[in-house]
Amino acid sequence: MNLTIKRSNASKNRVTYTSTDLYRFLDMIRNGQYELQVEMFRSARMEVKDEALYVRYDSIPKVIPSAKYTKSAQGEPFFREYNGILTLKVDNLASKGLCDRVKHEASLLPQTLAAFRGANGHSVVILALASLPGQTLPSKENDAALFHTKAYRTAVQCYTPTLSRPITIEEPLLEGWFLMSADHEMYVNERVVPFIIEQPTGAEVMRLVDGRTPENKLVPSGRFDGISMHQVFNACYVRARNEITKEEWKEPMCAVTHIAHECAETGMPEEEAARRILWHYYKVDAQDVRSTVRAVYEGYDPLPELRPGLPKKQIASIRLKEFLQRRYELRHNVVTQNLEYRVRYSLDFQFHPLTKYDRNTIKYEAAMEGIEAFDAEINGFIESNYTPKYNPIEEYLYDLGEWDGVDRIDALAAMVPTDNPHWTRLFRRWFLSMVAHWMDVDHEHGNNTAPILIGKQGYRKSTFCRILLPPELRVFFTDSIDFRTKQEAERYLTRFLLVNIDEFDQLSEAQFAFVKHLFQKPNVSMRRMYSDTIEQQRRYASFIGTSNHEEILRDPTGNRRYLCVQVTEPIHTDTPIDYCQLYAQAVQLIRDGERYWLDDEDEDLLRVTNQQFESQSPLELVLQDVFEPAAVETSDTEWMRLTSLMGKLTQHPSFNRKTMNNLRLLSRIMRKLNYVNKHRKDGTYYLVKKR
Repeated sequence: MNLTIKRSNASKNRVTYTSTDLYRFLDMIRNGQYELQVEMFRSARMEVKDEALYVRYDSIPKVIPSAKYTKSAQGEPFFREYNGILTLKVDNLASKGLCDRVKHEASLLPQTLAAFRGANGHSVVILALASLPGQTLPSKENDAALFHTKAYRTAVQCYTPTLSRPITIEEPLLEGWFLMSADHEMYVNERVVPFIIEQPTGAEVMRLVDGRTPENKLVPSGRFDGISMHQVFNACYVRARNEITKEEWKEPMCAVTHIAHECAETGMPEEEAARRILWHYYKVDAQDVRSTVRAVYEGYDPLPELRPGLPKKQIASIRLKEFLQRRYELRHNVVTQNLEYRVRYSLDFQFHPLTKYDRNTIKYEAAMEGIEAFDAEINGFIESNYTPKYNPIEEYLYDLGEWDGVDRIDALAAMVPTDNPHWTRLFRRWFLSMVAHWMDVDHEHGNNTAPILIGKQGYRKSTFCRILLPPELRVFFTDSIDFRTKQEAERYLTRFLLVNIDEFDQLSEAQFAFVKHLFQKPNVSMRRMYSDTIEQQRRYASFIGTSNHEEILRDPTGNRRYLCVQVTEPIHTDTPIDYCQLYAQAVQLIRDGERYWLDDEDEDLLRVTNQQFESQSPLELVLQDVFEPAAVETSDTEWMRLTSLMGKLTQHPSFNRKTMNNLRLLSRIMRKLNYVNKHRKDGTYYLVKKR
């Protein structure tokens, strides 16, 4: 796998492109080949914040990680080969400690190829890997560009919930670069697992970036398809430049006016034109550019509703609606119960919760366009049926495509090395039950079984739990749930898809009982935020757990809610997962009627496999020292009531009257150990044999 090193020499006005092996490049950063230049650059940035620094320190090479480039005869970079490396950056980190923290967080994901401190000293560069199904990559430059855009968006969605700092969104260009750095403590993963991404089409990539479907994105004329919008703007740009003099073109606002005029004549959407013009004139005040574009477009596409004689209130409402729908995408997330937004036509792929600060920003952006709107008017529009409802889980499941027939659920279970012969069968039931609850197939029952991965530290148990969810839904994974706050813990059933109970053995007795209650809870009745009524809310969450200790089950009445499995060696998290086909298989199997609940035979298997993980209470140990179960009556057996049994146990030297004198607990232990019993008029008797 080769990437490109771009070196420039300002004094000789020369640029060279050199291909280098990936791991040789990583060694250059780890060994500090350019450490002197990088340290000088970091020191200079502390004193001067100027783009001229990049010229002054042009001895620092630029790294183009995603593709192999060479120099053409005309001196331009020429595409040779795509290698599937994605670059994510986290900027504005105040200290080296924060950089180390972000590197550690990035290392938790198996798709991370490397993570290191950026050249400026206040950023972290994360390199991730992506590939097509079958471990191949696009060969043509146009296909690679489309694939790279979709893969970058997937990576942003995957890393965002894992990192404590936001990712700096950049245009995912094949020729995108970053400055060579030096970091002796960089993280390198030699067993990196690529994101499995299917080859997208041009229209699909435009939908991913713009957040619109091909049907409703063509406003106002409908003459463009998703792949040609960029070409149309470039044509408008060239025509505008040819129609005015060089002196006029040097005046930014004059150039902006002519470009906007050409875009308006072609019927390009106003916000599409404004965003693309801003990419060219990023040094000009953004509001000046927007005001100019708005003035030009109002002459070409006035709102037909704004006729003379309409009340001012009605005109203001129409203008506010047009402004909000033109500038922003709004939606109501029915899972998180949050209003979310993103800026239209931007490279920010993520929707963000609409906070008070965001509402104030929207209000003043409207005021800058001459639209007077009060908080109540903006909130009234946002919190209405004009804001569509959005269910990210259903959107994902019903956009997976057809299953290709290859069994990937059993292959997923096989990633966990274990001696348990029933693991694959029982994991398959649990996995299908998890997806069935996402599909809202079963309203009467919860996914009441939880796999518990038991093994040594460093066996990647938590990593396996995290990668069970696809990148698009990983924001709904959590491993930090507090069972002491019961109402908040119940709220997790409606807000998350998978809850990892890390260090399962650390649960207290009271928490252990409450967790069992949560497992079998089919839905949650509670008051939503800002609501006055109690509603029944849909459950989404399934549970999984990890532990480093074996004796973790403490319920004397039985432990059929847990699927404990001994992990014998590190889990194979370096195995690529085709999430689309994995979940397409689950959806298809559920629709075909495959059983996703445990029957009596499955529960018997659970009881057998869980026996080695059951912990014994002190009272149970004392009972086993004094008595043993008897199958039939003989001369050395005796029928005894619980009170008589407890009296005999109190004579044992290890018996503690304060903590063990509990007849209810003794009854549960007798049932657990399968003591034969029979009911008489004066109570229940157990057949015992003295040791």
